[in-house]
Amino acid sequence: MGSSYERWFLTWLSNNDSVSGLKSNVITEYDFEGKRLKYFVDYGVKFVDGTSALYEVKSEYMKDNPKNVAKFSAVIANLPALGYDRLEVITENSLKELGV
Repeated sequence: MGSSYERWFLTWLSNNDSVSGLKSNVITEYDFEGKRLKYFVDYGVKFVDGTSALYEVKSEYMKDNPKNVAKFSAVIANLPALGYDRLEVITENSLKELGV
């Protein structure tokens, strides 16, 4: 596990009654600067209502970094194959909104 933001978010997920399943490091691939690279999305979450989401925890200032944008775009394009409904990028601002 990487940053303290990731640990805080994981704690929030673990204490959330609407979460029915949790997986770390969902693997996919993306293209960047002519190279095919692996990308490990921080968390894959299944909810009791049958929906699902991938969550990537990033600092607000890193969210719009070109390499991260390429990663996020690849994940969004591959959501059905990965078995998830959506991607959400969690930042320190998101954590504040969640009360973490």
